[in-house]
Amino acid sequence: MATTTKTFRPYKGRGNVYARKAGTTDALVELGNVGELSIAHEEDVQTLGDNRPGGGTYAESRQIQSVSMSATVYDWNRQNLSWLLRGANTTVASGTVTDESHTAKAGGLLMLAAIEPDSVVVTSDPAGTTYVEGTDYEVRPEGIFILASGNIADDTALLVSYSNPEYDVIQALTESAQELEVVFGGMNEADAADATPQVIEFFKVQPAVAGEMALIADGFGGVPFSATVAKDNSKTGSGISKYYKISQR
Repeated sequence: MATTTKTFRPYKGRGNVYARKAGTTDALVELGNVGELSIAHEEDVQTLGDNRPGGGTYAESRQIQSVSMSATVYDWNRQNLSWLLRGANTTVASGTVTDESHTAKAGGLLMLAAIEPDSVVVTSDPAGTTYVEGTDYEVRPEGIFILASGNIADDTALLVSYSNPEYDVIQALTESAQELEVVFGGMNEADAADATPQVIEFFKVQPAVAGEMALIADGFGGVPFSATVAKDNSKTGSGISKYYKISQR
């Protein structure tokens, strides 16, 4: 049986990261652009000192205490946010809304039932007066902003009609933590002669909820991904890892 032996193997990794619910046959979907993907191992080390002359260590016991994973996810797509914010996600279909009822506050925002309104028409309630965009209100992705300099007074009853595109809704912190199977499809770019692949399969990953998300920042916003790599006791057999395996050429 041939054995692959390669002494020269410096490492500089790049690659794709995929995930799905652990134990399912769902599609392994890409997380997108992931930075600084790392794994860490901690041991529980117990030592027995040698109390005889000269001292030193008489005996030592080492056991794996934990395996963890960390990364930064730069694509704020629906699936990533759902996993990292433990949120249920749904899709709102594109459509048309007629005569949505609101009460105006001059100099304030009216949030509509759907985001990114288009073809907006604002009238009094009951209808009779049609207000003018740019004079009485502004259309914004988050709703309509009532201009204090316009003709819409405080507590005016309004009817708003508009169309909206399809969009996603993530209800944050509504779901229990999910276990994921995570796959790293990497390429060792430091191996210039071969650019060898490296595939790592993490069997059971338990993500923590995202600790911090910069909503306004000078640079690109990343969502922190930290997780415990738990034991997968369905993996059995001599020499078979319960945590993860690395396949490389």
